[in-house]
Formats: sequence, C-alpha cells, structure tokens
Amino acid sequence: MIDLKIGILMSLSYQTDHQIYRLDYQAPHFKVHNYELVILLDEQKTEISGTFEITFPNDLSGPFEIKLNGSDNLILENIFIDGKQLDPSEFIFDKEDITLILSKHTNQITIKNYINPSENSEL
Repeated sequence: MIDLKIGILMSLSYQTDHQIYRLDYQAPHFKVHNYELVILLDEQKTEISGTFEITFPNDLSGPFEIKLNGSDNLILENIFIDGKQLDPSEFIFDKEDITLILSKHTNQITIKNYINPSENSEL
C-alpha cells in the first residue's frame, strides 16, 4: 500500500537502505491538485483512500512515469486512474513503492489500501 504523504510525489534517488535523503531531492515535473484523504479507523483493518489530480506541463510529452513511496505495513487494495481500476499488470509494485505510467497530461489517481494498526510498530 502507499503511504500518501506530502513528500511522496517527487523524483528521488535512493540509497541501498531505502532512505530518502534531502540532498537527493529533485523538484517534481508535475503538480498535484485537489488531494482528498479518507481514513476509516478500525482496530484491525483501517482503510486509507487517497484521491488526487496530477498535471504535467503541456510542453512535456508523455508517457509520464511517477513513483509513489510507501510502506510495507500498508496492504494495497486497488488503484484507479480516471475512474478505471488498474490491473496489476498496469503498474509496478515492489512491496513498498508503486510506479505508474501515465499517458495524459491530467490524471485523477485514487489509491485504496488498508493497514492493521495493532501490528504497526513503525512510529
């Protein structure tokens, strides 16, 4: 699942320990608009849904690749682009991060995942 935080939608490089370092930051080549986060709390299965619009400048040509940083504590339920649920073959998921390939300049992305709070010891 994806831990959708303010800093996830950026072009970043990674060290082998998967830490994100400030000096690795590169400004994103897109803008995020209209972010909506819905959290349905439950002791065993908290549902987390994030919906946002992502826009690429008109002077860039697609396809566009974005990487969303996540956590192995989140369980991915599904991903939608412009209301269409993606098949697992339409994105790359490496247990923590999701890579999406987008063909349009403006896309609405929804990611639904859940977590078991009683098993989460990351904080």
